[in-house]
Amino acid sequence: MNQPIGTIAVLTDEYIDYRKDLVDTIADTVAQFGYGTLCIAGQQLGISSVCNSIYTLAAQLDIVGVICLTGTLGQRLSTSELTEFFSGFKVPVVSLGLPIHGLDSVFVDDDGGMSRLMQHLLKKRDCSRLAFIRGFSGDPYSLRRERIFRAMLEENGHRVDEGLIVEGNFDAFETYGAVSALLKRRQDVDTFVAANDIMALSAARAVKVAGFSIPDDIAITGFDDTAEATRHSPPISTVRQPFDKMASLSVNRLLARMAECAASAASPSEVSVAYQHDCVECEFIPRASTHSRHRQDEMQSIGDPESISRWLRKAMAGLITPDTLDLDALSVALWQTMTTECSAAADHMKDMLDRSAGFKNMHWWHNLCDRIESLTVALLDQGYTPEASVRILLALSGIRERLWAFSIEHDYQIRRQQGLRAAMQLRMSSCADQDGLLQAMSWWLQAMQPRRSFLVGYGQAGELPDEHASLLHQYQDGQVFTPEKETFPTRQLLPDYLLGELRSGELVLNPIHAGGLQFGYLLMDPVGFEQLDLNSAAHSIGNAMRAHFHVGKLEYQADSLQSANQRLLKLAHFDALTDLPNRGSFLDDLGRRCRGGEALALMYMDLDGFKAVNDSAGHDAGDQLLRQVAQRLRECVATLLGEHACLARLGGDEFTLIATGHHTLQGISDIANRLRQALSVPYLVDELPHRVSVSIGCARFPDDADTPTQLIKNADAAMYDAKLQGKNAISVFPVNPSGNLPSVQPL
Repeated sequence: MNQPIGTIAVLTDEYIDYRKDLVDTIADTVAQFGYGTLCIAGQQLGISSVCNSIYTLAAQLDIVGVICLTGTLGQRLSTSELTEFFSGFKVPVVSLGLPIHGLDSVFVDDDGGMSRLMQHLLKKRDCSRLAFIRGFSGDPYSLRRERIFRAMLEENGHRVDEGLIVEGNFDAFETYGAVSALLKRRQDVDTFVAANDIMALSAARAVKVAGFSIPDDIAITGFDDTAEATRHSPPISTVRQPFDKMASLSVNRLLARMAECAASAASPSEVSVAYQHDCVECEFIPRASTHSRHRQDEMQSIGDPESISRWLRKAMAGLITPDTLDLDALSVALWQTMTTECSAAADHMKDMLDRSAGFKNMHWWHNLCDRIESLTVALLDQGYTPEASVRILLALSGIRERLWAFSIEHDYQIRRQQGLRAAMQLRMSSCADQDGLLQAMSWWLQAMQPRRSFLVGYGQAGELPDEHASLLHQYQDGQVFTPEKETFPTRQLLPDYLLGELRSGELVLNPIHAGGLQFGYLLMDPVGFEQLDLNSAAHSIGNAMRAHFHVGKLEYQADSLQSANQRLLKLAHFDALTDLPNRGSFLDDLGRRCRGGEALALMYMDLDGFKAVNDSAGHDAGDQLLRQVAQRLRECVATLLGEHACLARLGGDEFTLIATGHHTLQGISDIANRLRQALSVPYLVDELPHRVSVSIGCARFPDDADTPTQLIKNADAAMYDAKLQGKNAISVFPVNPSGNLPSVQPL
């Protein structure tokens, strides 16, 4: 590897999903040329978010080039607004995702892949009653795919049936409900075309539950080529965006532009060379979910190892083959097994998997298995022996079993990381000072064991990054280091003795923010973490730092010790986001009432669909929505119960209500139903509508429990039963289907 010579910044709205894959591919590529990668993840430009000022800081950094994921970061801005945004950078910039005037740009053409998908359905599959599942309202990608869907139908003599346009909103649960409802109304649908794989998979589940067969009765297609689409049975046909190719092209364009600027000793704006716009076409990937009802032989040209290799390479186009793996050698082994019935294919695939084991290559392997299975079945139809085909199919079964084991391990690691983050947040929330916060940080990092982590705090909290910063916490190679107590210019990101860390490997920067203030940023090396949610971790730290910030501010501004203590007491007993009583206050109040023998009903509420708001609109939007939920609950409870109630937020999207007095089962259901109706009305956040619902579990004291702990467990069990009913439902303990429960079905 070359000696570190500089840092390339990658700008994105979040470091998750396919953005993470793009950033990691860019980092691996630029490392070969001696550059480090700094990924800066704020939120989408064009929305009201305090952390987006981090991109202004990015323009001041000591970097040599920028690759911006404009397809996600800048989709809310016009081209002219994006051009103005990039004018603040004095280094070469490449746009990855959208074509931008005055910048080298690499972008994808959805139209070609979507058109080939529709041609496949209309010509080879002979579909005629096609339904389209939309994404978010106004989403440019969903709109573009729907436009092609409509145009291709009309070109082939089919009328667009508006009754077959489904609102999926890129959400699995909403899609399932909408598709299920459509299949109850219409029995003539023969195809679902979804704007992404998440909705396609959910549609497939609804189709199966409704009693239809895929693909014999109904065909399913998606978009994005996710690993889940490949693992589904049958595998979902999709359109693959060649992200690896786009990342490689972006790096090449940036390096070339950097070389031109260096050779001419000029800034990017002074270089007169024409800017390059590279359009990369999507690829339609036909799989079993759209197989023709009458099988057609697509493999007539397969007759030797070379033709197998050509077919496999074409089928796997857009996916980078893991290092040390050779598709030519695999093709030879497959041919040997098909012609001599030997174990060459099984032995070779096992050796390949041994050399590329791990979740990182799972998607590639699932695609390969699906392609080899299609090839094997087609060759069997051409007259090759069943024994040879069975050998290959059995080998694929063994490979898939090992892939399943990798997936189970991966899911465990995700749950472990989520649990550790939740525990870290809980520890931080109980810290009395910054030292306690840093101790909780050390505990979390030693459990997670990243390569590197740096927590930096601003000199002053505010809406914009402060000009001065200091290193609060340093973790490297399994050890926690005591940072030197010194300030440095924020535009350096790290103190002088650590600047070399920015020029090697990959670091992801997430702003530490909460409540409209920025407190600093977290720099984390993500290598080795497939699903590390750095944004959520940074937000958890931000909430803790905000509490300490407010405590310090209250103490500083207090007129007297008594007034300061009163405000601190409120912080201890009330939730900072919603101003409702917090978990500790709720437990104290419930315990006091139960010990006094007071009759009451406990309602345990959990929002449905809140995670989708966080994922699509960001955590600031999620916080705004939670505040609106809390206000609606206050108003509804005040009307229904007046002073005979205690409302609290336990944390996340969970709320509780203690309704004092004797309540009948029907009375409890009536109150809960009013709450459910109040929360189901759409919310307006950042001028965009969002919809969530609530599942409510109810239990009474002393009728259903004789201790506060048991009462909480019973109400939680009832809430879980409401979730199982399909969400947006009410369930009253005991949850016994044969009893006379007033359970309320979903709206």
